[in-house]
Amino acid sequence: MYLLLKINNVTKLTSIIIAILFAISPKFFSYLEAGHLGLIQSWAFIPWVYWATINLITRKNVKSAFLLSMFLLLVYTSHILIFLTR
Repeated sequence: MYLLLKINNVTKLTSIIIAILFAISPKFFSYLEAGHLGLIQSWAFIPWVYWATINLITRKNVKSAFLLSMFLLLVYTSHILIFLTR
């Protein structure tokens, strides 16, 4: 989340605060208590998917496309419903 915010010109302090809030959000803790570890893992990959998408749009090279496809694969294999709805 921090890296995603930094490339969008958000200040360092704000990026750190938002990244911490994302990591300790109630949604994560409710998934953890319910035992939905696949959901937790897939939600953790969502900022990386956004980052890879922005990276692909700005750079337009094969490496960026490969990174995006790998992060989408990680979301798909961790929890297919998050992959289909996000």
